[in-house]
Amino acid sequence: MRWVKDAKLESRLHSLKIDYEVDKFKISDIDLAESSNRQVRLGKKLNEEWMLEYAEAMSQPDAAFPMVLLNRIKKHIWIWSGIHRVHSADFVGIKEIDAYVISVTDGRTQDVIPRIVNSLEGHRQSREESLIHAQYLIDTYKTEVKEVARLLSLRPATITTHMRSQQVASQILQEGANPAKFSKTLLTRLYKLSDNSNVLREASKFLCKHYDDLPYTESLEFVEEVKKCKTEHDQFEEIQKWEDMLDDRDEETPSPFRAPLRRKFLSILQSFNKFLTDINKVSELQLESNDIPKVVQYWSGVESRMHRFLREETKV
Repeated sequence: MRWVKDAKLESRLHSLKIDYEVDKFKISDIDLAESSNRQVRLGKKLNEEWMLEYAEAMSQPDAAFPMVLLNRIKKHIWIWSGIHRVHSADFVGIKEIDAYVISVTDGRTQDVIPRIVNSLEGHRQSREESLIHAQYLIDTYKTEVKEVARLLSLRPATITTHMRSQQVASQILQEGANPAKFSKTLLTRLYKLSDNSNVLREASKFLCKHYDDLPYTESLEFVEEVKKCKTEHDQFEEIQKWEDMLDDRDEETPSPFRAPLRRKFLSILQSFNKFLTDINKVSELQLESNDIPKVVQYWSGVESRMHRFLREETKV
C-alpha cells in the first residue's frame, strides 16, 4: 500500500499560503473523534459503504492512495481531509500512514479548510454542498465570489445564481408564500422582481396559488411579463391580467378525461395569442425568406383543422 502526493491539495494549500510538511504518522496517534467533529459534510460524517470500498482497494498489492491532510498542534493531531482513507487503512490493519501535515491555529482558517478540501476528495461533496459552503464563506468572511469559486471548483455564475435564488426564497418566506414549491430556475427569475417587495409578494402568491394549473414555461413567461412593466401599478395590472386569464381558462369544468388536453390546448392558444398581440407585420417575426412557405403550410393545416372542429361542434 503506497501513499502518493496530491497535486490538487498542494495547490490549494499554496493558494491559501499554508505551509505543509510530509511525514509518517501512527494511526493510533490521530484523534479520530476530533477528526469527525471537524468534518463539515452534510449528513453522515463517516460513510461505511465508502470506507469498505476503500478498504477493499487498499487490500490489493498495487494499491495507491493520495496522502491525507492532518493538522498538528503540539501533540494533538486530527484529520482535515481523508477521514475515510484513515478509517479504511485502520480497518485492513495498516498501522502507519504518510500524510501532509499543517499547523493551523487561526479559527478562520480552521473554518475554511474543511470546506475547501472536501471538494477535492474521491467521494467529493456534491455541488449543492459546495454551493452551501460557498455562500457561507461569502456571508461569513466576505470572500469574493471569484476566489470562492476557484477554491471550491465552481463557476462564479453558478454561485451567483444560487445566492440569488436563496435570497428570493428568504424574501418569499417572509412575505408569507412557500418557496419550497419553486424550482431554482424560477427563484432565479423571480430575483428580477426582488427590488420591489410588494410586487415580489403578489407574484409569488400568484405562482403558489396556481402551482398546479400553470405549466412551468408559463410560470417563467409570467415573471418576464411582470418584469417588463415600467411601474408598480402596471405590474399589479399584469398580475391581475394573468389571474383573469386563468379564471377564463377554468370557467368550464371539464370531464376528468378531457382536462389534461384542455389545459394544454388553452395554454398554447392563449400564449400564442398573447405573443401575437404586439406583432403588427410579418417582418417583425424576423423570419427568413424560406420560412414563409413553412408558415403558410403550418397555418393552413391549423386553420383547416380548427375550422372543421368548430363546424362539427356547432352541429352538435
